Amino acid sequence: MAWFVVEEHGQAVYVEKALGEDAIQPYGRVGKRVDLHDIAAGKAILSELPRRRVHEIVDEHGLTRHTEHTITSLDRLFEELDTVREQGYATNENETFEGFRAVASPVSPEGDLQGAVVISGPQTRFEGERFQSELPAIVSRVANELELEILSQNNR
Repeated sequence: MAWFVVEEHGQAVYVEKALGEDAIQPYGRVGKRVDLHDIAAGKAILSELPRRRVHEIVDEHGLTRHTEHTITSLDRLFEELDTVREQGYATNENETFEGFRAVASPVSPEGDLQGAVVISGPQTRFEGERFQSELPAIVSRVANELELEILSQNNR
């Protein structure tokens, strides 16, 4: 399953989705609002925001625990966001739902944050090399293509 997610009022909003033949959809519908800190797309978005804005979002919405893997410490969240910036993509490893993983990349043409593209699925399908390198490469490529499309639209 693939989504495009944006930040609005300190929350993630699912704005577009695409389902594959074997997609499993444990959550989400277009328009649904969720916390940013425990979804891959949310962490990709937060990684592009100024530290001050991340503090504001956490102050307003907290760091709610959804599973034992959810980040609930601001220090740990900032460590994770540093990693996202370094590698160019974010992951969710059972942080929202047990047995579910996701990989996301921010869409930020020339530093203008638009949102994040994310692919998600059952942990059994998102393992090993696929989770560690194939899926990050796919979401990074799609994010780059979206950025180029946005820039070309803006230059018309």
